[in-house]
Amino acid sequence: MAADVSERNFRSQYYEKVGFRGVEEKKSLEILLKEQPLDLTKLCQFSLRFPVPVVYRILAWKVLLGVLPAHQEVHEFAMTQRSEQYNELLRCLQVTQVVSEHAPEPEVFLKVYLVEDGILPFDHRHLMSSPENQAFVHIATGTGEICEAKAERFWLSYKLHKHIMKSRHLFPSLIEQTDQYLKKEDKDGRIVNHLSAHRLFEKLPLDMWFRCAFANILPESSFESIWDKVIAGSFTVLAFVAVSLFLTHKRSLLSMTDSNSIVSFLQKMSVDTADAVVNRAIDMWQKQGSQLIPSTTSVSSRTDSPVIVDKSTFAILSVNKDPL
Repeated sequence: MAADVSERNFRSQYYEKVGFRGVEEKKSLEILLKEQPLDLTKLCQFSLRFPVPVVYRILAWKVLLGVLPAHQEVHEFAMTQRSEQYNELLRCLQVTQVVSEHAPEPEVFLKVYLVEDGILPFDHRHLMSSPENQAFVHIATGTGEICEAKAERFWLSYKLHKHIMKSRHLFPSLIEQTDQYLKKEDKDGRIVNHLSAHRLFEKLPLDMWFRCAFANILPESSFESIWDKVIAGSFTVLAFVAVSLFLTHKRSLLSMTDSNSIVSFLQKMSVDTADAVVNRAIDMWQKQGSQLIPSTTSVSSRTDSPVIVDKSTFAILSVNKDPL
């Protein structure tokens, strides 16, 4: 076993040096996905340690969020039932004329979500006044760029929103951590002083950024890597994305003297800039002690047993804990 671990670590280092960082990781994930049933704890560990390959990302998300069960032999049946459930809910809203044929999909998803939970108000004209509903729409807009099937998009949006809302009590702490880590990473203190002088921590929608895991700020090709970590159970990574956002645009932000201009500037990122922000954020998150062993509450609501780490499977994983 020790020889196998040594060989695996050597191969990982070799592939990374020659520019094929994803080769060993993809093979490891393929091995995990062959298990019956799927081991959700190991899948979380993988998602926290590595970028999830695009070809397997949606499957991993659906299993970890509980859209699909761990038993792969019933995945097709389960997704068929999910689709029928979504279609019935949608039909109900169409018959009662709550949604129109030309309504934007994220708004339709919001109403389907609310009727599924039995909380759709009689007067639904002011749904977007709720921060939670706004966050759901941002998430649903993001999944619209990722998934092909409409029911699949809805259930991923639904489950991810639920997953984040279960940890909304952490948002004040995440804002504090954003301030703390920014002070630590901003060596000369200029960006910290600049943001403080303009009271940006009070004006920036940090709470909303965390509620939708940056779906309204970053393009989908960038926030997917952040969602990997959030879905696997780490919310601290969101604080590092905010820190990276400030540091990556430090020069531009320092040249701005109007707080409204700063807020507008940070609302949307280009793909090239967003990739730099996310890569930097994940690097900082890992250096500060990323969560590499998920808590029992992060592996879907169905997991209530203690976390057991199979060290022989991922010998290169650290056991550092996420502060959250």
